[in-house]
Amino acid sequence: MTIAPPLAAWDGLHELRPDLERYLSARCGDPHDVEDAVQESFIRAARYRSGQTTPGRLRPWLMRIGANVIADARRGERQRTVALSDEAAMLIESRDPTPEEAVDEGEVECGARTFGLARARGLLDRALDGLAVHDRTVLRGFYIQALSRESLARRLGVGPGLVKVRLFRAKRRLRSALRREMEVAA
Repeated sequence: MTIAPPLAAWDGLHELRPDLERYLSARCGDPHDVEDAVQESFIRAARYRSGQTTPGRLRPWLMRIGANVIADARRGERQRTVALSDEAAMLIESRDPTPEEAVDEGEVECGARTFGLARARGLLDRALDGLAVHDRTVLRGFYIQALSRESLARRLGVGPGLVKVRLFRAKRRLRSALRREMEVAA
């Protein structure tokens, strides 16, 4: 028989779900794994909520729980690997291409052009580095650090509406800078 956490343990957690999903998506590519990690994070958070008494620390505490859930899942995957003897390993035919056959780890389509993943990442990094500091700050805060608009607004000392406007404009400038980088790369 399992005992459910008290209903009060769930207060304030549901509002943080989009933030947690963004945070975990940046660390775990598979949407199904992200959903599993979100659910497990909420269960753990509700179970141990009585230990969290500072209201302003709820979001970072939940994000740390999410990071721990992903770390636990990865540890579990590593522990499930089976050790093979050298002879057994030689009998298994690999489906992976040899280094000579391997072209790239993936491709990205940008308009009518296709770039290797590493090349596309390099172009994006150069375009991002070419932006003004305030544009880089808002883009990295929202998309890389997975901060909510409200959290980013507090960090920047502006209102959430202004963060939304700055994100829109920064994305537009990044898109233009990326187009220029792609033209130079052509």
